[in-house]
Amino acid sequence: MKRHSHSMSSQRRRCSGLTLIELMVAMLLSLVLMGGVLTLFASSKTTFRLQSGLATVQENGRHALYMLVRDIRGAGFSGCAGIETNQGKMNAEPAPEDLDSLTGKDVLFGMDNVDANAADAAGNKYNAVPGTDLFRVRGAADSGISLLADEVPVNANIQLTTATQFFKEGDVLVLSDCETTDFFRATNVSQSGGKTTIAHAATGNTTPFLSKPYGKDAFLYAFRSNTYFIRDTGRTNAVGDPIRALYRRNIEFDPTLNNDEELVDGVEDMQVTYGVDGDGNGFVDQFVDAPAATSDDWEKVRAVRVSLLVSSVDNAHSEPVPYNYVGLSSTPVDPTDFKLRQEVASTVTIRNRVN
Repeated sequence: MKRHSHSMSSQRRRCSGLTLIELMVAMLLSLVLMGGVLTLFASSKTTFRLQSGLATVQENGRHALYMLVRDIRGAGFSGCAGIETNQGKMNAEPAPEDLDSLTGKDVLFGMDNVDANAADAAGNKYNAVPGTDLFRVRGAADSGISLLADEVPVNANIQLTTATQFFKEGDVLVLSDCETTDFFRATNVSQSGGKTTIAHAATGNTTPFLSKPYGKDAFLYAFRSNTYFIRDTGRTNAVGDPIRALYRRNIEFDPTLNNDEELVDGVEDMQVTYGVDGDGNGFVDQFVDAPAATSDDWEKVRAVRVSLLVSSVDNAHSEPVPYNYVGLSSTPVDPTDFKLRQEVASTVTIRNRVN
């Protein structure tokens, strides 16, 4: 019995544990499985980065075009009495951007292929990316507020039907009915009893008098003068590449000051052409680059075509991705980075110049 028990114990010791071959096979299988997991992870990461880059390009492109199209479409707006036929007098002193009057020739202006010295009328440089285009849109803001009184005398304060924070002291405002438009600077804005009172004294205007009495059919708007351009943000992406963006400059109460606002990053270029109605039949004859600053063609522009080159900001691919852009070349451009790029474009009709 003792001999049999010793034999069984020895057999159990020989059967326990793993052999070297079994261990090597297990390690090989583990490596194969781990390699598959790593490959799947890398593939998922690449797909995520690509999809994220595409989403950034599409979202930023739509957002940028939406803002530009909306502003261009309303160029020259000043209520139901359009600037084109009204040619209202600018009484604000000092006038925004040295603008003494606001006529059809002043509501839209652009520069083609700017250089490093491009600046506004006050001499403030845009610091725009050389070779890109810029343009400026002027007019009243989209929505106005009606007057409270049945009639506002030419030298009286203006009272509005609501108490609003939309206007502030120093703003250039547009008062318009369907016949006349006045541009003036608000010298005092106050709210009381559910209404807003706005003064237009001589301290901020060439004259404190409106051109005529206005009634309840008139509306008060904020004046806007927005310039759009491409600038280097001063920031870099994850691999150190500079980031460009679409900017907007809004000239406010003092023409020597400006308010530059970054709107959408990843916008690397902007090219703008203008649809000119040369024969006055109400239809665009051709699209041209920005006319000279003194050209009468600015009054003949009926539409604007904007083309933006939008990138994914960060690298989104494992190799350079060729792209087409009307502003650079008619053939695919081969970049040296791994960003995704797409051209987004729109042709916009200027509503206030359509019969």
